[in-house]
Amino acid sequence: MSQAAAHISLNGSRLVRFLSDLQVSDAAMTQKRFAERLGSLIDLSDSITLSSAHSNIRATAFEASGLSQQDAQQEFLRVRAAIVQGVIKSFVPHTGPTRIKLPVPDAETPTDVNTAFEPYRKFYTAQQRDIDFKIRKLQLQMREAAAGFSPELAQLSALDTALGDTLALHTRK
Repeated sequence: MSQAAAHISLNGSRLVRFLSDLQVSDAAMTQKRFAERLGSLIDLSDSITLSSAHSNIRATAFEASGLSQQDAQQEFLRVRAAIVQGVIKSFVPHTGPTRIKLPVPDAETPTDVNTAFEPYRKFYTAQQRDIDFKIRKLQLQMREAAAGFSPELAQLSALDTALGDTLALHTRK
């Protein structure tokens, strides 16, 4: 990974700084370029939806949940570990039943590269669909948990829901 761009101000938003830290290319990511790239993912109807969600943010209802932040963190870590273990288990033969298993070549495996590749493409596609489903479910659980911690987090969860719905298609791609 490359270092964050040197021109990013420490006074910039935490999101921009975080995304800049994740940057893997040496191309500098300015705030203007970031905004342009994000804007290219959001069409007119999505921008109206986001604007409406932002306008209604103050009216977001807050209901305290009985879940502690430590409980939410433990649940997150448990589910994340289960996702990782499920992926690992699918790659290791004879580890018990799993829904998705890495194909094992045998004597009947075609010698044509394009034909032989197809079971592996299906395997990886199934893995990604499964991981995507589990992560979306985990995001929903964590959003609901965070919404019960404070009125500010309830508002952030509402905004995150609107933004998540807007970018869902792009994240799946």
